[in-house]
Amino acid sequence: MSATRRDNDPGEPEPYSDLALSFALTPSLHPRLLIGLPATPATCAIHLSLLLPDELFVDPSELAHIWGPPSSPSSLLPTSGPAWALTPAVIDVERPYAASSPRARLDVIAAADADVPLHARYLPPAALAAHNLTVFPRGSVRAGLACGRSVHAELRPVRADLALVLPAARDDIQAPVDAVTAGVVWAGWAWLVYKLLRVRQRK
Repeated sequence: MSATRRDNDPGEPEPYSDLALSFALTPSLHPRLLIGLPATPATCAIHLSLLLPDELFVDPSELAHIWGPPSSPSSLLPTSGPAWALTPAVIDVERPYAASSPRARLDVIAAADADVPLHARYLPPAALAAHNLTVFPRGSVRAGLACGRSVHAELRPVRADLALVLPAARDDIQAPVDAVTAGVVWAGWAWLVYKLLRVRQRK
């Protein structure tokens, strides 16, 4: 498990030094983010805020099935299980990766270790049939302590040195694949036109 640590000044005590983030089921199009939480007071939980790269997304319907319905980011409260919020609340799970898209934010409040299912978007072809992704650049992970209904410590940056390999199509076979795909499409249209002409001639 890969420990995370806060981006702080040398010699400054590190809060959440026991917070650990790692991935399971990799390399995969459906990696799982494992969140190992430090011990907290009995009435408190950890509030974790994650900025996800556009290469990965959370399926809100899937997470609601596992953890229950989401909350709004401003009303997250510690519960018996993880409480969560996603910004934006609606995620287009069908679109491919777009470098210009803003990063989605997942907020989680939990008192015990959690497991977040993620999914890879369709990525451009790559020379080695894979993309190496730095998942959480500096400033992408923040953590704080949530106690009761009104006491929320300020979220502070935590450094998470996590990399992930995401499968992709090979770029050296992209041209043949495009040609075959176009051929199949045109053949389908030709067959359809042929059938329509046959039906018309019978009339």
